[in-house]
Amino acid sequence: MKVSLAASLDDVPDAAWDRMAAAAQAGFYLSHRWLRHEEDSVTATAGYVLVTDEASRLVGAAPVYLVHQEPNAGYRPHEALTGVRPADRLLIAGARRGYRNAPLLDPDLDAADREHCLQLLVDAVAQVAREWEADQAWWLYVHDDVAAALATATGTRVPQLQGTDAAVSLPGNGFDDYLGAFPARRQYAIRKELNAFRAADYELRRLKLSQCWSQAGDLLAQLQGKYGHPADPEPLRQLLRRQAEGLADSGTILGCFRDDQMVGFALTYDFAGTVWLRATGFDYDRLAGAAEYFALSCYQPIEHAYLSADLRRMHLGKGTAQAKSRRGARLSPLWAVPNHGSHDAADDAVAAANHRLGQAWQAELGDHAPSLSFN
Repeated sequence: MKVSLAASLDDVPDAAWDRMAAAAQAGFYLSHRWLRHEEDSVTATAGYVLVTDEASRLVGAAPVYLVHQEPNAGYRPHEALTGVRPADRLLIAGARRGYRNAPLLDPDLDAADREHCLQLLVDAVAQVAREWEADQAWWLYVHDDVAAALATATGTRVPQLQGTDAAVSLPGNGFDDYLGAFPARRQYAIRKELNAFRAADYELRRLKLSQCWSQAGDLLAQLQGKYGHPADPEPLRQLLRRQAEGLADSGTILGCFRDDQMVGFALTYDFAGTVWLRATGFDYDRLAGAAEYFALSCYQPIEHAYLSADLRRMHLGKGTAQAKSRRGARLSPLWAVPNHGSHDAADDAVAAANHRLGQAWQAELGDHAPSLSFN
């Protein structure tokens, strides 16, 4: 196997890349189209570690980002993790958005070649970090098996727990099949929310993001303000406009309208058999109080998934674990693994922090709490 570094995904065939991305747990957030869009961000310099076999076939890959400015605290390790000092120059390996990440590996590799390819990726990320003069390099928001493999490859004794990821597997061929998977009491609660939403008599529209990015940006700003992150709508409007352009308008807006004005939306992307929820927003002053959040962030995307025979999974993402588990989501832990560098997080402190968070989940989620591989 040979290792190289590409400066742009323009130099990498999308089919070869997406074949690996579809097999990776990070899915959409490691897709060629999403990463090519992210490549143009002024907040980081992007590169792509590539591993090819003797036939010059792409069998492994990892984006790498030298961060200049990180607007999301969840991707600032010294704020998101226990005991980590601030980095003078930070390198992020893998996906830098979406709270989902994994190294990309050809799904047809056998176990030995897979291990070898991953080691090449980890060593190459360390080399890039040295060449770019980064003093820390991290894989953030990886799932259990990925964390275990990365821990072996990097020599990390204790990965650090970051949060939970939520996804719903969709049985059968319609919403009634989804609903039928719940016990009667939960079916009643979900039907009550659906009936309240229908009684509010909103107009529902399925749109392209290019048709409504300005309205969606306004509603996204209101959502951020509601949860303590006051935001100017204009940068969010432009972010969504650029997303529509950069991703070839492949997103779907599930919009909720009143008097011809959008009062709520969910933005989703379809990739590798999964509907990925990317963003939501609401005009809270104009809502009827009819379970709009769950209708748009969960039930409408599930209805959207059932329209296609190829979509039988819904990714709901990080946060609000209890509410998501009550609507059928399976919760999985997310981990951070250092690739190299002096981060000053002691193993004992990390293990103690992992244990505390695991106990908190158990108290909150009971049987829905994910089991932990590292504690």
